[in-house]
Amino acid sequence: METRTAHGFALQWDPALAWAHPTHCLYDGALNALFARGTIEGVMVGRQTIPARPDLDRFKRHAGFAAEPCSLKLAAHPLLAPVLRGHGSASVLRRLARAGSSTWPLLNQLEVLAKVCEQAAR
Repeated sequence: METRTAHGFALQWDPALAWAHPTHCLYDGALNALFARGTIEGVMVGRQTIPARPDLDRFKRHAGFAAEPCSLKLAAHPLLAPVLRGHGSASVLRRLARAGSSTWPLLNQLEVLAKVCEQAAR
């Protein structure tokens, strides 16, 4: 089955050039080239991150991308599953993330584990 959607769009740039907003230029050039071929109707650039990054979401909206629902199923490793269960565990993980994320930004990733806890409670 032939699809008219391009997937797996990844762009890399040097953080030293962030002031120039290189991603804007890369998307503009790449999208113009893709659509000029006439073989695609849309480009999928991936789902929102967990935890959400409002700056990335804002960039995608301004670039003309539209948000679409995306189901996501998360599962804990079997050894961690008994601990990562329920809304209580999710609440503890979120509090831990909020308390230390300014010092240790990687604690923001605890949002993923909190979602695992919530899904396991269902």
